[in-house]
Amino acid sequence: MSSPHPAATTSKTIQCVACDTANDPHAKFCAGCGHGLYESCGECGNPVTLQQKFCGSCGKDLAQELATKRAQFDRWMATAVQKAKVHEYDDALALLERIAETTDFRFKSQSDAARQAIDKIQNIAHQNRSGSEGRLASARQAAAAGDHQGVVDALATVPEKMLDDDARRMLAGSRNFVQQVAGLRAELSQTITEKDWATAGHLLGQLLELLPEDPKYLKLSQQAAAKLIKSATRKMARHDYEGAARQLSAVPSFCHNADYLDLAQKVGTIRWLADQFPDEPFATQVLGRLAVRFSKEAPHDGGAAKIISDLSAKVKQRPADPRIASPPFRARSKSWIGGDVALFSRPASIDTSETPAIATRPGRWGVAMGLALQGLGRTRVKELFGSRKGLLSSLAGRNKTKAWGIDVGTSGIHAVLMRQDKSDERPVVLETYTSTFDSPVNRVGNDGQEALLIKSAIESMLAQIEIGDAAVISNFCSSSVVSRFLRLPPVKDKQVGKLVETEAQRQIPIPLSELHLVTWTAPLGEDQSKGRPTLIAAAKKTLVQSRIDVLQSGGLSVDGLQNESIALVNFAWHEFTDVWQQDEIKKAGSPKLPTVALIDAGATSTRLALVSDESCWYWTIDSGSEELTSVVARITRKTKEEAEKLKFNPAALDRPADMYEPVEDKLTILRGRMEKIAQEGSAQDGRFHVVAVWCFGGGSLAHAWIRRVMLEKK
Repeated sequence: MSSPHPAATTSKTIQCVACDTANDPHAKFCAGCGHGLYESCGECGNPVTLQQKFCGSCGKDLAQELATKRAQFDRWMATAVQKAKVHEYDDALALLERIAETTDFRFKSQSDAARQAIDKIQNIAHQNRSGSEGRLASARQAAAAGDHQGVVDALATVPEKMLDDDARRMLAGSRNFVQQVAGLRAELSQTITEKDWATAGHLLGQLLELLPEDPKYLKLSQQAAAKLIKSATRKMARHDYEGAARQLSAVPSFCHNADYLDLAQKVGTIRWLADQFPDEPFATQVLGRLAVRFSKEAPHDGGAAKIISDLSAKVKQRPADPRIASPPFRARSKSWIGGDVALFSRPASIDTSETPAIATRPGRWGVAMGLALQGLGRTRVKELFGSRKGLLSSLAGRNKTKAWGIDVGTSGIHAVLMRQDKSDERPVVLETYTSTFDSPVNRVGNDGQEALLIKSAIESMLAQIEIGDAAVISNFCSSSVVSRFLRLPPVKDKQVGKLVETEAQRQIPIPLSELHLVTWTAPLGEDQSKGRPTLIAAAKKTLVQSRIDVLQSGGLSVDGLQNESIALVNFAWHEFTDVWQQDEIKKAGSPKLPTVALIDAGATSTRLALVSDESCWYWTIDSGSEELTSVVARITRKTKEEAEKLKFNPAALDRPADMYEPVEDKLTILRGRMEKIAQEGSAQDGRFHVVAVWCFGGGSLAHAWIRRVMLEKK
């Protein structure tokens, strides 16, 4: 076997490079010092002596390999020095220890230098860490005392690498605090020099939040508050309520004493009252009461007296269109959905001359009239939920008919008796009935009592009206009905029924045997390319029968029920034939159709319906005026019954600026939801072009409802 040591075949001994001792060529370590006599070639792995310049097996340049290793140690040494300078001691020591641990005599000088550097760096690290720990302790004490400058002073000289996460956060927060205070101080000095006390007040308020016990700023705050209150009082005298409010808003909270709070409340109330008139589109009694309150709060303001005078003159005027409930006031009534908006008063297509209650309770009769019209057979949607067999044909065959439309809502009943004689040019309302529940059936406390409340209300109604032989159609809650809007192909009438049934099965995930369906399909028009608009409304038979049973429990037998949204649509198709005849859009060559938007703001929900001569669409939002009542009750700490009245009369609120603001916020939210569903309706039928918006329901009479929910923003 050949020797593993290349020197064994070339010499009798091998000399140690470390101590010059002659060794047997087969020895691995020096007999004199124990140093290794061989190493492996970096290229082929065969053993070579430490004196060789080239590998005898592969020719590797061993001298160059040795120089490369020395250069690597030098680089590690330089890197360790740099890391130590930036206080990365652990990384520096790790590099130096790799150099120091080598036992190769050829790197002795580098190994010795590394050991010396280790001792030096360890000493520096110990000194710095000891000092840093002391400064960290001082910083924590300063932080506990709220001394942010002390924190910065203690930690500013501590190397960032030697700070833990808590210390870094503490230093960053204190630096931000110190910089913020310095900036506010500089800005305050300038504003005081310029005598800009409004800005100075805001700055002092911020400084006192940061330095609440600073005597200098407490004193300056009192001085600024006196000047601001004096300025606000002067502006009040000049009826500059906005300016007075700005001055008072700058008074630091430290100075909000009883006198300030009284003045601020007075300014806030007058300012809010003054803001109610410029953007209101209609002269209403609610606005009149607000004007009177405005005049009392600001008796020397000629503007308040002018508003009362203008309102008095306006309310005596009757709108040119009998449908509009209130005369115009100062702002345009342009709606964001299109056309002008107004509260609906009296219909033009129905004679209400014998029933003045229609006009005295505007907006309340739309559903009831739609129901009565269907009882007379004068609507496009003729089918009813739960109707008796043969009802529609029997109504159509009468020479003289009468029908009750009875809208039993969550807050009361509105009923109309309507007649259509051959001699009548238009239907005539013969009688009306209205009653308001002591509290809405959905109000907290009435849980499970809805049927009993309705039964009692029906019994009271029947004690005062006579049904006779008139048809009776009552309402069915929209939330209990699933509606789908589609376009059938331009098929003939005899094919419509089968297609509608197929679509109902496809779009409503309930067996048809469990449902009552109300459907309507538009007539086949001349332009057959657009198909036939179709409505499918479905309600569970159990829900329909339950509603009929509740009404019958009070003694009221009905010929059928109708979804409240469909009742409104039927009313619109009968009422707004003049709108369908508008030809400005047609003259412009537009494919759009004149469309009326109906908004029904009820106690528990708000409905939007879009109706053109060709089609319809509607949707219900589960947000109603009862939410507004709850807000007023909570903020005023009144009963719901008292809050219900205040909702329509904010002039009676102690602090209307504060107490009615949450109501306005609710109305803004409702507006956003209305805008979203209006977009969905327009997407459903691209031919809708709204030219008029009519509001129904008691909720729309709440102060600022039309302005906040429906008016186009300036």
